[in-house]
Amino acid sequence: MTQESDQVPRWLSNLGKFAAVGIAFLALDLVYEQTLLTWKEGNQMVGFSLTHILGPLLLLPILAGAIFILGMLLLVFLCWLGHRPWPKVNWVPVFVVTLGPCIAFIPYGFWKRATIGVMGPGPNAAQFLFYAAHDGDRSTVDLLLNHGVPVDISNRGSTALNGACAGGQLEMAHFLLSKGADVSRAPECEGFLK
Repeated sequence: MTQESDQVPRWLSNLGKFAAVGIAFLALDLVYEQTLLTWKEGNQMVGFSLTHILGPLLLLPILAGAIFILGMLLLVFLCWLGHRPWPKVNWVPVFVVTLGPCIAFIPYGFWKRATIGVMGPGPNAAQFLFYAAHDGDRSTVDLLLNHGVPVDISNRGSTALNGACAGGQLEMAHFLLSKGADVSRAPECEGFLK
């Protein structure tokens, strides 16, 4: 069966569809893990379970996507070189394959803040506040405090102030103190705040 010259070769089109479906699945899973699953279950090792379930199979859609994009670029270059019209392209796989992997580069904190902003602090507010203070993530700390999370809420016996001191976050520790944090509940701060 011959293909018209103004069409993308069938093998390249099918490769693009395969890659787009696989990359869309991976991107949606990453978003799910960093939003709803994090909100419900607490901080996640994002991608950990998926990697252990599917392992090297995760590389197939990424590799297929790379081959697809290179094939499309080569096709466009050959059309340009031969002064032929560009083939009719289904742009959906091109966009999914090129933009889908960008999801992995959006910081975890962004997703947590977006979820907290929409759904509220949730059942893991203490953990979120502790780790945000430990990491010096002022935006998340502000968001949680503004949503009514107590500054001294206990995360397995530790407070956000204790987390800030343990993480070496002097500015964050002073901020939490200005919000009423109790230094007597933060043993890691002994000697750190002086």
